[in-house]
Amino acid sequence: MGSRNELESINGKLKQVINRHSTLEAFVDRFFIILTALRTERDHKAALVFQRVKVNPFRDDSSENMYSQLLTNYSANFQLELADKLANKLSQITEEGDTYVVKTSEGQKNVTISSCECIFRKSMLLPCRHIFALRSQLGLSTYGAALCNERWTTAYYRSTHRIFSARSSEGTMVLTTGNEHRRSLSQHQKFRKMSILSVELASVASYASKNQFDRRMKVMKELILYWKNREEVGLAELNESAHKIFNACSGEVGEVSSESDDEQHSLKTGTPTDSPSQG
Repeated sequence: MGSRNELESINGKLKQVINRHSTLEAFVDRFFIILTALRTERDHKAALVFQRVKVNPFRDDSSENMYSQLLTNYSANFQLELADKLANKLSQITEEGDTYVVKTSEGQKNVTISSCECIFRKSMLLPCRHIFALRSQLGLSTYGAALCNERWTTAYYRSTHRIFSARSSEGTMVLTTGNEHRRSLSQHQKFRKMSILSVELASVASYASKNQFDRRMKVMKELILYWKNREEVGLAELNESAHKIFNACSGEVGEVSSESDDEQHSLKTGTPTDSPSQG
């Protein structure tokens, strides 16, 4: 359950920062921000383990004190709890030939001074109370560094955290992110936005004179044709001379044919016409 709760906690933190409709680029940026925050939180917890020194009530040469020095606080607490239950197990160990047998809630288990068949020893890789009881019964010290797996030692804990490594003093990686990416619009949302602009465009065009309105209609029809053909076009402001010619013309294509060609060329290429040629 511990691993599941940890995953749920990480998932909750990801949901707070990463939007469901985020783009891949935004997801990667925010994911590394969360990853950096989790690593910093892990470093903080590791630093507190060594900053908070517990009061040691045991003698310097006692097994409890030596286990406290060898193991992390989490694993050392297991050994201290097992030491309290040691007396209850002394009478339950019997010798059968070359082996020793202890009665447990799981049934009879074989035990030696360095191994045991109980679930605690197999899962935690720490000396169980059965090993402690047998070693005490044989007059041996209950302390043994070889009985503890390396992953529970303080030295291993320090070596696996970046806060204690030499590279941690070289600097900290800084992540920067740009503006938040907007989610993609659906086809219906795009249609609604364009409808609002088209209504405003129609309102502005309706106040023009007849010739101006005809020219604007022609431009809009050509714009629609370009978009249907998946061609991109741009607008360019006409210079003063070209503007006077357009105001003077009657709007008929036959009167100034080259002027219409220049206007179409200006719309398609995005470059203004310097001086339309006369027909």
